[in-house]
Parts: sequence; structure tokens; C-alpha cells
Amino acid sequence: PSPPTTVREFAGADDVTGFLQIVQGGKSRPRKVNLQIRVVDGHDKVVHQAADTIESVLFSTRRIVEYPFTVPIAHLVEGPYLLSVEATDGERSARRDVRFTRK
Repeated sequence: PSPPTTVREFAGADDVTGFLQIVQGGKSRPRKVNLQIRVVDGHDKVVHQAADTIESVLFSTRRIVEYPFTVPIAHLVEGPYLLSVEATDGERSARRDVRFTRK
């Protein structure tokens, strides 16, 4: 992956990649994980949505999956946005939100 950045303002020509590291602790076999990725604009309208399933066999022996994804900056108009990523395995869920601006 690219080096992490604290930049949260992007121009339309910028290539922006999100990166998740999904970790499942414990000793039982890892479970499949369902991902929901959403971009919501400043008017609380969902402007991008994607879903994916990470099958349990993709977890490394360290119980980790690395998951890069493209943030569709070029398709967004100028303004504030919220990127939300939610991962669920049927029993547990985790969500992370990041605010950014398309300039």
C-alpha cells in the first residue's frame, strides 16, 4: 500500500485509495466478513456504495486480510463527504468513518 496520509482534501484528478486491515482474533477458524463501503455527501445523500465479501480462506495465518479500495473522487462534486466502512462477520461488527473534502 501507499504510505498513509493525513490529507483530507482532494482534487478531482487525485487518485485516492483506502486501505483496510481486517484482523480476527481468537483461536477458532476465521469467519467470512461482509464489507459495506459508503460515501455520503454534505446533504446526507449516499453518492457511492459498494459491498464485498472477504471469504474466510483469504485470512493469513496471522488472521489478517489487507483490503485496498478506490475512493471515487473524480465522480464527486466539490464539497464535504463522509466515507464509512463497516465490516461484519455475523456476530461482530466494526465501523470506521473519515471525513474528507472534494475541492
